[in-house]
Amino acid sequence: MLIRQLPGSDNKGFTLIEVLVAALVLAIGILGIASVILTGLKSDKSAYYRSQASAIAYDIADRMRLNSDALNSYIGIDTDNATASIPSCITTDGGCSAAQQFVVDFFEWKGNFHNVSNVAAFSPKLPNGRGQVTIDGSGRYVVTITWSEDDWANNAGTIARQNTTESLSVRFLSL
Repeated sequence: MLIRQLPGSDNKGFTLIEVLVAALVLAIGILGIASVILTGLKSDKSAYYRSQASAIAYDIADRMRLNSDALNSYIGIDTDNATASIPSCITTDGGCSAAQQFVVDFFEWKGNFHNVSNVAAFSPKLPNGRGQVTIDGSGRYVVTITWSEDDWANNAGTIARQNTTESLSVRFLSL
């Protein structure tokens, strides 16, 4: 079969400008995909922290419900300014009293926020985490969990990394 060239058609291939435009469009597409992936990774980390904070908050809420005899002991606890040690009642056959169970609960709950420096590859579930239990004006218990997150911020045209404090609060009535 004989291939003929149409009259007035002297183009034999792509020009250099067409190739450069195609490469530019491809580069912009790749940068867009990379931006979407980085945004997804940041959102994934933030969602992980929020789910950890939710689990920690509901952990102490459940402990409070189970130890209703010492419920008022939980009000005002703050993992930042209190020390706790585990009582010996957990190893005895008689078990713990309500007051001793509060100490056990607080000790175990506070462990979610400590950075254990002498254990290799350990870090707390929430960076710079803090847990507090209070009661609001309507008699509901409020568990507040705060933590730090790295975020990108645009400050007067300068994009820089900054540390932000996030929080999650759970309110509930004792049952």
